[in-house]
This record gives sequence, C-alpha cells and structure tokens, in this order.
Amino acid sequence: MKIYIHIGTHKTGTTYIQNYLCNNKYILNAADVLYPDVGVMQNAHHKLGGSLIHGLGLNVWGGGGNKFSRISDIPVWRQIKLITERCRKEKLIISTEEFEWLTEPAVIKDYLPEHDFKIIVYLRKQDSYLSSLYQTLVSDYPIRLSKAFDNWLHELSERNHIYNYNVLVNRWSGAFGKEAMKIKIFEKEIAIGLNNSICNSLDFLPDLSGAMVIHEQNWDQRRRESMDIRCLEILRIGNAIDLPLEEHKKLHRSFFLLSERIKKSDAQMNKTYESDALHNIMKHLDPLNNQLAQEYLGVERLFD
Repeated sequence: MKIYIHIGTHKTGTTYIQNYLCNNKYILNAADVLYPDVGVMQNAHHKLGGSLIHGLGLNVWGGGGNKFSRISDIPVWRQIKLITERCRKEKLIISTEEFEWLTEPAVIKDYLPEHDFKIIVYLRKQDSYLSSLYQTLVSDYPIRLSKAFDNWLHELSERNHIYNYNVLVNRWSGAFGKEAMKIKIFEKEIAIGLNNSICNSLDFLPDLSGAMVIHEQNWDQRRRESMDIRCLEILRIGNAIDLPLEEHKKLHRSFFLLSERIKKSDAQMNKTYESDALHNIMKHLDPLNNQLAQEYLGVERLFD
C-alpha cells in the first residue's frame, strides 16, 4: 500500500483540502483510495497527529504528555496498522497539519515499515504565513491573543524553527527520504485550485479529479479565513477584555463580515502586516528558502 501523509503546513488551505477529501471519500474509495475514518476530528486526522505530539510528547514546543510509551500503545494508531494489514486499497491518505509540530516522524515509518510513503507539504511565503497565523491566534476564542504583531514576532523569534521550512522538511526527509517528499508552493497551487492540486499530489488521474465535488463552505470554515487587518486590530484590542464565548463570537462575526464587505467594495483589502521585524525575518530566511528550493525542487528560488 502507498501511504500519503499530508502534513500541512498550517494556513495553507489544509481545512479546505481535508473537507474536500472527506466529502469525496466514497468517490475516492471507488477509485481504490482510502481516506480512513480513524482518528478523524473536523474531517482531518487530528487525533493521529495529536496522539503523537501530545500523547507521546513528540512536539517542537517542548514538554508534553507521557500518556503513552510508544506508538503501538495508541489505540488510533493500532487501528491504522490494522487497516493497512487488512485493507486491499492501493492508496491511503492521512491528513493533519498537527504533523507540522512532530519532532520524530520516524516513529510512523518504523511502525509501518512495509509500506511506501509520500509526504505532501504545502509551504507559504513566511510573511503571509505569519500574518495569517497571527490572525488565527487573535480570532480563536480559546487563545484570544492580545499582543501587538511586532511583540508576538519578537517572542516567536526565539522559536524560529516554526517558520524555517528547512527544519521541517529535513526532519521528514530524514525519516522517509528525499524521494518521498512532495513540496508544493501554496501561492502557486492555489492559482490552479487546491482541489486540483491535492489530486495531482496524490497522483490521481485527471478524470477522478473531475468527478469529485466541491462543497460550499459553512460559517465554521469561512471564519478561519483572514480578515482585513484594520478589523483584526479592533478585535485584538477587545481580546484584552474577558468577554464570554458568545459575545466574542458575535464580535468576531461582525468584524469578519465587515472585512468581507471591504473585500467586495472598491476599498483596498489588507491581510498582510508590514513591519521592520517581519522584513528582517524575511531577509534572514531568503537564503535558507532558496537553499531548500535548490536541494528539493531543483529551482533557484522557493518563492517569487
């Protein structure tokens, strides 16, 4: 069996891709491709990723849980192994951006050694990625970040492995081999449509992609999109107030809808922060990005 693992990264259309795969799993199944129900949460295999980074404590943030001693102790992974032993499908797809934080991907390879792996990773230019990630941290109720963008960047600079893609790609290629890596540039892939992109990544025939259905996004999916930063700034300031969940949701929805109206009007939409700190980060990352591009993609530059 060929196992495709889609590891993100965060903020590269992962939710869209996961909904697309899950909503079309019966079409995939008929084409000898399995998108398993095991470990699924919000149409993605977050329990598979979370059980490793939290249950085994294998996460880039340090610390973590000790609920399990080894991957074979984890029920959802035992189920996956059973599927790979009994299922006669040609391909299996696992998708969760939680794998972006996994420090030891080799535990998966060692647990399922008899299979052929392909690792799919989408990379987004880091200034856009960090702006979008910041938006999520401000918007999400459990986090409700109230720090200004530059202050947040300064704290994050101590953990620059979060946005140094060489660290992530080398970690996974070290476990599965360079030939297993399928690196996709988000900005280029979104131009052809993420539905077409993920099908290409999974080595699907074009006629299968055409048979699959694109469902309209619901509010829970739409709210994850980036909003105009002027609207976000007001929401960020409001985060300093300890609002109840429902009030926070109403506030977020109001500013999100205002942002959508700005987008549809003639007003200029602004979703990316501009700052000296961000400029310095990009200046530092440029040669590292290009090193990755030359080593894995055979091109001079990773981003245009």
